[in-house]
Amino acid sequence: MTVAEKHKNCFICLLLVLVLTMGSLTTTIAQSYGLIFASHEVVPEQRTSLQLTPTEPICFAGKLDFSFEMGFQPGYGVHFGYVFRLINDKDQNIDFIYNEKERIFQLIAEESFTGINFIPDTNKLNNEWTKINFSLDADGNISCLLPGKTVQRKQIRLRSKCFRLLFGASYEHNFTSTDLPPMKIRNIAVNTDGNVKHFWPLDELTGTVADDNIAHLQAKVTNPVWLKPKYNDWQLEDTLLVKNGRPSIAFNEKGEILYIISDDSLYSMQAGNPGNITASAVPHAVLPRGNQSVYNSQTGQLYNFYPDKQQVREYNFTSKTWRGLVDSGLTEYWQANKFLSGSGNLYVFCGYGQLRYKNLIQQYNPVTKVWTIIKPLGDSLAPRYLSGLGVSTTHDTAYLIGGFGSKEGDQMLSPRHFYDLFQYDVKNNRLKKVYTLPEPQEQFVFANSIIADADRDSFYGLIYPNTKFNTHLQLIRGSLTKPGYTLLGNSFPYSFADTKSFVTLYFGKNSRQLLAVTMFLRADGATDIKIFRINFPPNEIIANTLAVNTATTPIPPGIWIIGVIAVAILILAALLLARYYNSKKHGAAVQDGIAVTETTASLLQEQLLTASVAEVEDAGISGNDEILPLTNTIQLFGNFEVTTAAGQTLTRQFTPLLKELFLLILIESLFHHKGVSAEKLTEVLWNGKDIKDANNNRSVNLAKLKSLLEKLGGCTVSRETGPWKFEFNQMMVDIDFADYLVIAGHKPEKLSNDQADKLLQLVKNGGFLQEAYYEWADGIKADISNFVILALLAYCGKLNMHTDAERIITACNAIFYFDEMNEHALKLKCKSLIALGRHAVAKASYSKFAVKYNEIYGQEFSETYGSLIAH
Repeated sequence: MTVAEKHKNCFICLLLVLVLTMGSLTTTIAQSYGLIFASHEVVPEQRTSLQLTPTEPICFAGKLDFSFEMGFQPGYGVHFGYVFRLINDKDQNIDFIYNEKERIFQLIAEESFTGINFIPDTNKLNNEWTKINFSLDADGNISCLLPGKTVQRKQIRLRSKCFRLLFGASYEHNFTSTDLPPMKIRNIAVNTDGNVKHFWPLDELTGTVADDNIAHLQAKVTNPVWLKPKYNDWQLEDTLLVKNGRPSIAFNEKGEILYIISDDSLYSMQAGNPGNITASAVPHAVLPRGNQSVYNSQTGQLYNFYPDKQQVREYNFTSKTWRGLVDSGLTEYWQANKFLSGSGNLYVFCGYGQLRYKNLIQQYNPVTKVWTIIKPLGDSLAPRYLSGLGVSTTHDTAYLIGGFGSKEGDQMLSPRHFYDLFQYDVKNNRLKKVYTLPEPQEQFVFANSIIADADRDSFYGLIYPNTKFNTHLQLIRGSLTKPGYTLLGNSFPYSFADTKSFVTLYFGKNSRQLLAVTMFLRADGATDIKIFRINFPPNEIIANTLAVNTATTPIPPGIWIIGVIAVAILILAALLLARYYNSKKHGAAVQDGIAVTETTASLLQEQLLTASVAEVEDAGISGNDEILPLTNTIQLFGNFEVTTAAGQTLTRQFTPLLKELFLLILIESLFHHKGVSAEKLTEVLWNGKDIKDANNNRSVNLAKLKSLLEKLGGCTVSRETGPWKFEFNQMMVDIDFADYLVIAGHKPEKLSNDQADKLLQLVKNGGFLQEAYYEWADGIKADISNFVILALLAYCGKLNMHTDAERIITACNAIFYFDEMNEHALKLKCKSLIALGRHAVAKASYSKFAVKYNEIYGQEFSETYGSLIAH
């Protein structure tokens, strides 16, 4: 037996052990990706084309095989058109089309039907991926296979064996066509003469180029609609400004209609149909603060209710009027949770108001019009609000998770975050505590509703830290039976101001979309409503899955032992795999009927090694004892610095132009909450250039900036409708300026000691952008300087000169970063130094200040050292 064969056999044995060992430890991270083809719904010039061979054809000697996965875009009436076209250098074409009239797939060779026809499972095409296999040999034998179908073959006269391959719209000479089905394609694999040559997963996020993972042949895409961002990023579906009153929202699950109830109107929006919010006028009524609404999809009834006075009114869709009254008042049930049971009864849980958290459960019977206070059996529920509540599909079980409150209900008695999950059995009126999540690194609360899926033992909810105004919403998937959760999709911005804010989550079963609705009461009395959507199920945030799960789900000690063994096997298997493939000049391993070349093997080896090292380090058995930061950091106070969670510094990769571009977008996004228009970017950074050059420069540098932020992770710059905005995930990126803005939301002289300590930590590195001088930042710098100086001077006034002298000195040094000639800080610093017995240092500090004063103002500092420290 050769050495290579020994390695191969050993590797196979190890692989079998590995599969058996790791089977109970790992789960596949499902990712949604692919290319959506814009079709009949748009004008011809906007339809999608995928040219896999834009520069050179694919040639074969014996046989050409290729496969791909496809699906139809649901909701379209017409699916006629070309799926793919093969065109050789003798202008011979082979086309795969969908015949809408006959509802079949057909294969065409030149101008004749080949007789290869398939009746597909259209339900599967509309909801799942269908794999299609196609082959052509040197004798002109064509074969095609769909899942569950018999292979069909046909022979044609083949004039050449070099083909161009394209999907969708075709712009090839003599083969122009813009008829294509509204479809999606992914995982295109091309095999020539028994060897895998190309593989295009089509998992791009942006751009007009698709990468080939094997031969790196770049495919050209015209009018692409990439699928992956729809499962990664929340899209702003619609916005609405309600000028008066306190609106509330409800969702029709069957019709997937969102209702927004205001004083004088009922707004409705069909999910998946942005820009089409309709309004119906209703008799004017002043909605009380804290009113909420709910829709019964079984009966078609829309309710608006006010739990404080136990009042409910019902909307008549025919007469467009409300029946019943809801009085105004000061609510004690802010952010209360609610659900409708299978019998149609309304249940209202918890809430907050008048300095008290509630754990009351109220029930309203729409038939008898009677309200009842429910006293459930089973476990007790601590008073709280900002919880998430979801209900089973049968509406007989409700799930309540998380929240903020206190054990006694009094806001002044140790308020805290809760991370427990409760199950409420409607029929038996029983409340059961299921589990408690471990305390997270950063505290968070939940959006008002969660999506519960008892059949799959999971729930989906939005979480956010309630300690910040400029915060972000993050979707998670958790279990209904055991603690732990996973981050899904990227975060998106949310303005939280307690009773002025509201956020909830809905699920459109037919459109397969999650809808998030946020509301924020502005200073002028208007309510800003935003509706976001993301395709379901969203992709996992792979980079953070391990960290989140290990942080939230305790792992039994025995599993760690198995895990370490598995990791060791992974490393050994990877090394043996590398040696085995390096000992062979040619050949390939076959997996799932597709050959894997040496290039792919090397890639697999690298991935195995990377995964193994990551798992070893995460298990705590790394030889490096250095503790790395848990988040990426962006520092604006002192020297500008950008550092990854792994400790890699990216600061030097920001050129002066990229740095100013980044800072301008970041600061305007966080400070003014509005981002920067393209026109302002041009005015500030490319003033004087002609429009074309300026636009080109802006596009190029924004692309560079996005690429650089991808290296950092957890943040990006994006443009939804108008201005460019900076967005970031607060669980992944720590920004000192964002933390400062939270503190700056209070009056400087009213800061608590904890807030002042936090401010001092933020500014101890130096002044805001101390080494950068931008005219557009002068006003912001001045505002920050004034706030920091006033806040730290007020803070020093609360401290004791003898017991807190060191802290006062630290605060004074920080003040000098913002105003080096601040006489109040000088006096406090000198007197604190004297209190510590450091007279010489105090005198030197005074002398240095006096010299600097003379340099700046051209005159002597008027106050002597003696008079300065005397009073």
